[in-house]
Amino acid sequence: MFAAFRQRVDDPSNLLNIYGGEAALFNPLFVAGYPHLEFARVHTDRAFKRGTNIARDYPIEFLVRLSASKQIERALKMGIGRGTLVGVRAEPSVIEKLETFLGTREDSLLDLSLDKEKEIRDFFEVSGSGKSLQKNIFEKIALIDI
Repeated sequence: MFAAFRQRVDDPSNLLNIYGGEAALFNPLFVAGYPHLEFARVHTDRAFKRGTNIARDYPIEFLVRLSASKQIERALKMGIGRGTLVGVRAEPSVIEKLETFLGTREDSLLDLSLDKEKEIRDFFEVSGSGKSLQKNIFEKIALIDI
């Protein structure tokens, strides 16, 4: 399950220490919509089934796939940091706990919008808009296994 919160993180290490093992935490402003999240989730699950995962931990591997980069250091740039919004991939019970910690969910932050497209293109070093932007990111995610 995916969720997003508008609450900005003052101390990312605190949030990671509490929920980091149970949830993949990411900056929702780099997410090109729910198809991007689902594509990354499917490829993360597949990597663990096949034993081709790059990271040992699921949350980090999810960031690897979400960032479309084999480099863990680059993938972590897609994670949460001081002052970022919070996106999460976790079981519903963990998301409920996060709601008490971070406040009201605002899942619309996960949608692809025109406001986010330039930063997404810059981060992923791809072109396009809308579905073509998503397609270009999907290609980069798929190439991680090659």
